[in-house]
Amino acid sequence: MRVCLMIEGQEGVTWQDWVALAETCEQAGLEALFRSTTTPRCSTSQLTAR
Repeated sequence: MRVCLMIEGQEGVTWQDWVALAETCEQAGLEALFRSTTTPRCSTSQLTAR
């Protein structure tokens, strides 16, 4: 089984977090580490403010 990890980067992940995640993934033998490419979240009030 091949296992990868995807992180929601817009959730405030710092560079230090990424380094720690990458090192941990490497040590655990995970296949890959990805950052999601979603757009930033917006609140319901932002959606209905029009």
